Amino acid sequence: MGRHIVAEARPRHPFFRGIVAIIAVIALAAGAAVGGAAWANGYFDDLMRATGSCADPVSVVVVADPSAFDAVKLVAATFEDDADVCSDVEVREQASVDTAATLASGAADDIDLWIPDSLVWIDRVNATARSL
Repeated sequence: MGRHIVAEARPRHPFFRGIVAIIAVIALAAGAAVGGAAWANGYFDDLMRATGSCADPVSVVVVADPSAFDAVKLVAATFEDDADVCSDVEVREQASVDTAATLASGAADDIDLWIPDSLVWIDRVNATARSL
């Protein structure tokens, strides 16, 4: 049978392990300090915005006739999913006759956009509002 040569084990010095541990702790502390300073100075703000979160979204209330509600809701969801847009879109379903009456009376302060089932409703609301 062949002879196997066993390499001599090198003596391990606890001194070297201690130095490696100290260097690792210093490197971690320095990384934490640099990361903390970058966070405090707002360096990561743009990166956080790129993920789609925004601190102050623009709120938009859309009132749509039932005939257009599903399509408007789909468009609003697509719009909100866009990372470049910082908005909160609320789509409400309401019959055009009811929305026209609300708008004509002047009691629709929370409505930003109205999508009626016909453009005739816009002329009718304008005429009604002038007569009030």
